[in-house]
Amino acid sequence: MTHSGHEWRPDALTRWSRRLLRVAARLVPGDGRREWLDEWEAELWQLRRSGQGGGARVAAFLFGAFWHGAWEWKEGWTMESVLQDTRYALRTLARSPGFAVAALIMLASSIGASTALFTVLEEAILSDPPFPEPERLVVVDQMVGMTPAEMGGTRWSYPRYQDLMRDVSSIEVAAGYERRTMTLTELGDPSVASVEVVTPSLFELLGLEAARGRLFGPDDEDAGAPRMLALVSHDFWAQRFGSSDAAIGSNLTLDQLRFEIVGVLPSTFPGLTGEADIWLPMAALREVENDSALDDAWNMHFLVLARLVPGVTLAAAQEQVRAFGATLKERFPAPVAASELLFGADLMTFREARSNPTAQASLLALFAAVLLLLLVATANLAALLAARGASRQQEVAVRTSLGAAPGRILRQMLTESLVLAALGGLAGTVLAGLGVDVLGGWLAQAVGTTGRRAIVYLDPAMLSIDWRVVVFATLLTAGVGVGFGLLPAWRAAQSDPNASLRGGRPPTRRTAWRLGITGSNGLIVLQVAVALVLLSGATVMIRSLSNLQRVDLGFDSERLLTATYALTTTDRLAGIDPGTFHTAFVDRVRELPGVSAATLGSIPMGSPTWRAIVMGSDGRPQLDPTAHTWLRIQPVPETHLATMGIELIEGRDIERTDDETSEPVIVLGETAARYLFPDGGAIGRRIRLSWSEFGLGGMVVGIARDVTYDGLGQPPGLQGYVSVRQAPRLETGIMVRTTGDPTSVVAALRAALAELNPNAVLTSVMSMDTRLADITARPRVVTMLLSLFGGVALFLVGAGLYATIAFAVVRRTRELGLRASLGAPRGRLVLLVLRQELAVTGLGILAGLAGSLWAMRFLEALVFGADTTDPRTFAVVSGLLFGVALLAAYLPARRALRIDPVVALRAE
Repeated sequence: MTHSGHEWRPDALTRWSRRLLRVAARLVPGDGRREWLDEWEAELWQLRRSGQGGGARVAAFLFGAFWHGAWEWKEGWTMESVLQDTRYALRTLARSPGFAVAALIMLASSIGASTALFTVLEEAILSDPPFPEPERLVVVDQMVGMTPAEMGGTRWSYPRYQDLMRDVSSIEVAAGYERRTMTLTELGDPSVASVEVVTPSLFELLGLEAARGRLFGPDDEDAGAPRMLALVSHDFWAQRFGSSDAAIGSNLTLDQLRFEIVGVLPSTFPGLTGEADIWLPMAALREVENDSALDDAWNMHFLVLARLVPGVTLAAAQEQVRAFGATLKERFPAPVAASELLFGADLMTFREARSNPTAQASLLALFAAVLLLLLVATANLAALLAARGASRQQEVAVRTSLGAAPGRILRQMLTESLVLAALGGLAGTVLAGLGVDVLGGWLAQAVGTTGRRAIVYLDPAMLSIDWRVVVFATLLTAGVGVGFGLLPAWRAAQSDPNASLRGGRPPTRRTAWRLGITGSNGLIVLQVAVALVLLSGATVMIRSLSNLQRVDLGFDSERLLTATYALTTTDRLAGIDPGTFHTAFVDRVRELPGVSAATLGSIPMGSPTWRAIVMGSDGRPQLDPTAHTWLRIQPVPETHLATMGIELIEGRDIERTDDETSEPVIVLGETAARYLFPDGGAIGRRIRLSWSEFGLGGMVVGIARDVTYDGLGQPPGLQGYVSVRQAPRLETGIMVRTTGDPTSVVAALRAALAELNPNAVLTSVMSMDTRLADITARPRVVTMLLSLFGGVALFLVGAGLYATIAFAVVRRTRELGLRASLGAPRGRLVLLVLRQELAVTGLGILAGLAGSLWAMRFLEALVFGADTTDPRTFAVVSGLLFGVALLAAYLPARRALRIDPVVALRAE
């Protein structure tokens, strides 16, 4: 080896260094490439001959050569050349509309779906709370239970909250909050308003300022007298008062009580629960409920949010709070009914308190699915770009023969890929902006919007594509363009122009891995595997949803209208007896046209719900206090079981004669009867409850079939029915059996309630079928989206196989023509084309089965009554995929039957 008449050292370092210099030289534009290569080789020769050119020195020199070559290449990217390349790229795409449309659809749909879902995911899980120093925010729970192992979070009373504030030094400021509904009058028709009752310290804790007027301050804290003040949301102010400043100082009427509006909250604050229209100070409860509402240490009705003192760690604060909780039972001695309860306190971070584990599981499963779909789409795009790059070999050969440098060709083809990716990314971002509201609404319906402590984590109205999501889409787009455009472009630039110009197929380096898998076929393996994972997940969710819809509810849901309403404390103080009112209302409803029957009580999968602790029964005189036996209690009118279609197993239903003058009676559910009377014979025997009307015991008069109240697939628990005349509550549900469409009687139902009490309002009005559809919204939405993603992936797999084999048939025209001329049967030619592609599909199915077995564990929390590893599921999905692959491969393979050997050989 020589350089300018001198000998090169014959070692491996020199040989590989010279090869790398030739690669670096290809980055330099054509005019200076030879000159720079000669200069670099001279420098390398001097380094190696001097004896000072060791590995480190040579590596540094090579790095400098590549850096210089890249700089020279970059200098060619002037604005004029970039615009020229872009215009040419657009013209090239316009000449291939099929390719351009297919690629843009793949990019836009996958990037749009992933960006929209990432927006929801970021809002629901990843984003910090929109308050100052969110890392210092915590929720403080009071803990209660019969044993240390079963203790769970519960609410606070005002005296306990005051002790917490005074005695826990790690807490800088704390605030109480609770959500309730109240009847709003005098601003249009009576309606239900969502109200948050808070301590004035809440707004200081969250760092909020009023948009108009003022917020609650220290003077509005409870001082033994009610504070009849109100704050309103920005939307409420705009809709009810037309954004007029005259709203400040005006009055609101809630539950027939008047409150003065003192301020308007910012538009960015929907309340801690996400649904608030109005805020009242905690001191207002002295008028809303009674004068001693905040004095009773056992009136536990609100949650507590706190901010830690700067510098205090979560562990240190937990230690203090737990020590305080250990003193609660001593500070506030329990009544006899709760003497066995244990009390404590604990805290959790605000992020944890607002989280919803079920929602997170659903969102993460969907996001994983959409990323898998994105993987399929980009793999398909890579195959399209590779095929397109290979099909342009002759164009590249012509340009090369006319003097175009390989680097210039590489830049042009890379520009085309980036233009395509940019167009797809732009379209995807637009689709994400249009779809995020729809997707947010679906997911809010499916997984809810509030977390473990009634704190909103997802507000669909606040969803928008922010800069982080735009960056995500941009990086995704650039990665698709560079990653899948560079390799085909590089191969095209490295092709031999002479072979293409002679009219033959240019020689290409086709790297085959083991089992005959090439790079393009490897993409098919990936697509098939991912599609199988998505389709398996969708199939399991479809079976789960089918199982949910077949659950035995224990009652008849057909033509059943449901709603709730409530009397107020003011109504009771005015002399309205709840039992008498409820009875009169249900009697009036039964007389309405189109109504065949009506009843009151808890609405299945709805509200309200009341529970009482069973203190004992004739069958179990001394219940184990650690069992903490809760019984769901429903005050109902006569013929309740018959109206609801609940089977009466033994005894009788509640009757009209079961009133305040007769002995308290109860109808038990079958599970409760078996538990409380294990020896049988429950009828005529008595139970004792922590329920004022049943303190001395109530007699069992009937046993009924269990009903699904808590949710589809949930265990029924212990259930019981009492007479609404003997144990009325202010709030109740009403269920109306109709002769036709349940919604046809809504107006008459509202009018009947208004006749008896103009200030009472029906809420949550919907048919039971609609309510059941809402209950199954989460699995339905997850199933729908997984099925959509799986269907799109199946289509992409079919399209990818079709394109790959069609391209293979074109490239193998000469080979197939030669085989046909030598007498090969046409069917054998088809099998020759199909064999490797179907083997690739089989390999993808095997990989997909392994991936599905691993991925199914993430769906276990979302599945009801379906085995996530059922072999039948995988067999059906694998068969479907193989059938689609066979069809997609057979159609282009049939072209092999129509190849004319003479024409094929003449083309060469």
